[in-house]
Amino acid sequence: RLRDKGAAGFNVTVPHKRAVMEYLDGMDVTATRIGAVNTVVREGDKLIGRNTDAYGFITNLREGLGELAPYLERVVVLGAGGATRAALLALAEAGAQQIILTNRTEDKAHDLAAEFSREFPAVTMEVSPWENREKILRETRLLVNTTSLGMVSHHLLHLDVKQLPRDAAVHDIVYAPLETELLKNARARGLKTVDGLGMLLYQAQKAFEQIGRAHV
Repeated sequence: RLRDKGAAGFNVTVPHKRAVMEYLDGMDVTATRIGAVNTVVREGDKLIGRNTDAYGFITNLREGLGELAPYLERVVVLGAGGATRAALLALAEAGAQQIILTNRTEDKAHDLAAEFSREFPAVTMEVSPWENREKILRETRLLVNTTSLGMVSHHLLHLDVKQLPRDAAVHDIVYAPLETELLKNARARGLKTVDGLGMLLYQAQKAFEQIGRAHV
C-alpha cells in the first residue's frame, strides 16, 4: 500500500528489518553489509532499502561516552538480530578489537559471528553461550544490549552487572522505558551508561535526510 500510495519513504522497525527485504527493488551498500533495512526510500518507481541504525548507534555512543577507543578493547554484545548487525558494523568500523556475542539462540550468534569475521578479519569475534553471559563480563569494557529484553511488554533481561569492571560502560538500545533495569543496575554500581533514545533520534535524523535528498 505504501508503494501504491507513492510514499516518499518510511522507517521499518523490529521485527520487520529483514522480512521487508523481499518486498524491495534493491538495497544500498550499508543495508547490504548489515543485512537488514530500517529505512526505505523511493527512487523513481523503485523502493530501495537503506540502514541508518549503524549511524544512530555509533553517534549516540560517542555522545554518551566521548572517546571510544578504551571501551572498544573488549565488547560484549547481547543479541543476534537486525539491530545487532548494525551495532556490529558500527563497532567494527570504529575500531573494536574484540567482540563477544551471546544470544538465546546460539546458532544465530555463531552464524553472525562467522559472517562478520569474514568481513572484518582484524576484529576478534567470539561466541559465548547465553547461560554464561555473566561470566564473560569480567574484563569487559563495554556491554551492549541489542535485544528487546527489558522493553515495555517484553520479558526482563536477567543480568547481574556486578562482574563488570568499575571502568566499564553499559549501553542499552531499548528506549521504552528509557531507564531499563540493566541501566538502573549499572548506574547503581557507578558505571557509565548510555540509553537508547539517542540511537532512535539519530537514525531518524539520517533517515529523514536520505528521504528528503531523494525528493528535492
